[in-house]
Amino acid sequence: MMDEKYISADELAIQLSVTGPTIRKWVSDGTLPSTAYLKIGSIYRFKLSDVVESLSPQQLELDLNGETK
Repeated sequence: MMDEKYISADELAIQLSVTGPTIRKWVSDGTLPSTAYLKIGSIYRFKLSDVVESLSPQQLELDLNGETK
């Protein structure tokens, strides 16, 4: 089994079809648990499978439709 690599916030936003500010909002408001990403200095790296697992289908749907909580 191949280890999954960590990706940048911009790459994560593209993968999830959301914006960079949405990713930053999810980090700051705790939607994404700290176990779903690494923070080194001011750099964040995300593990896609952990991020998707931590988001409910409703959260993804709301954000994909441009609505916020």
